[in-house]
Amino acid sequence: MLAVDAGRLSEAETALGQAERAGAPGRDTSMGRALLYRAERLPERVDRELRPLVRSDPEFRPAVELFLQNARERGSEREALDFLRESSRRLS
Repeated sequence: MLAVDAGRLSEAETALGQAERAGAPGRDTSMGRALLYRAERLPERVDRELRPLVRSDPEFRPAVELFLQNARERGSEREALDFLRESSRRLS
């Protein structure tokens, strides 16, 4: 994700596609896509990418933190917190 950090978004997109084709873990590519969408200022896509990841692993702190940060910026923090609570309950 160095390409995202450096602002080389098309390079990051290409690298993510290659990683997906090579069979990289979905968790890694989902997180990478969320970071890419965030860099592209696409908060709805960030949310759509992170929800399944957070639902399946509500203990994955980097995803949860990014999910909450994105929700705060969109003005939907309460809904995000409810989603996290429900996701945690499902796994209990």
